[in-house]
Amino acid sequence: MKIEMFDTLDAVLRGGSLAAAASETNLTASAVSMQMKQIEAYLGQPLFDRSGHAIRPTPLAHEVAAAMRQGMQHLQSLRRRSVVAIEGVVRLGIIESMMPTLLPGTLTELRARYPRLELRPTRGRSIGLTDAVKSGELDTAVVAQPEGGGSVRLNWRPLLRSEMRLIVPPEATENSVPALFKQYEWIRYDRQTISGMLAARYVTRQVRTGRGALELDSVPAIVAMVYVPRKRS
Repeated sequence: MKIEMFDTLDAVLRGGSLAAAASETNLTASAVSMQMKQIEAYLGQPLFDRSGHAIRPTPLAHEVAAAMRQGMQHLQSLRRRSVVAIEGVVRLGIIESMMPTLLPGTLTELRARYPRLELRPTRGRSIGLTDAVKSGELDTAVVAQPEGGGSVRLNWRPLLRSEMRLIVPPEATENSVPALFKQYEWIRYDRQTISGMLAARYVTRQVRTGRGALELDSVPAIVAMVYVPRKRS
């Protein structure tokens, strides 16, 4: 749980609603709601009465905010008088396919420039990592951006554009996508991921009768399967 959540709680009490707090803290209303639920889970008690159309703070909400307010203000004053330095922890979500491409160089560069900064990578799928950024569990994430552009609640920044690749056995001689799918079985990439959904959509447009009994969630595993000697059908 991030300590800044108590500042968000204070903003909810001042503004009287999640929407008002979201505007003040530059968060989305859903992110504010998730932070309040995380504080409630930590305390084991509700902070708001949600039985009506609008949430109403409980006495506990005011008690918690009052208890934390002075400490938060003191922490802010300590931060303002301290020497500015790039330090702390950055929680980075990253999809598996980007780990060998991005992590080695990124870690080396960050350690050289900002030795007091700690990067904590977390592997996952694009959808799950995106949700983790929304809820505040991750600070940022490298994911596959949906065709529609992704949630407007997040700040999307293009990092890398990469074409999808069709991997075939070394002995393959066919020159067209339909011929390759007719000759070899299709090993799908997990359709629960954005990349897998896009790949399945492309193949469906190109080949209406592609065989695809196998579906894996690991690119290295798929590559290994493609290079296993097999009998041609």
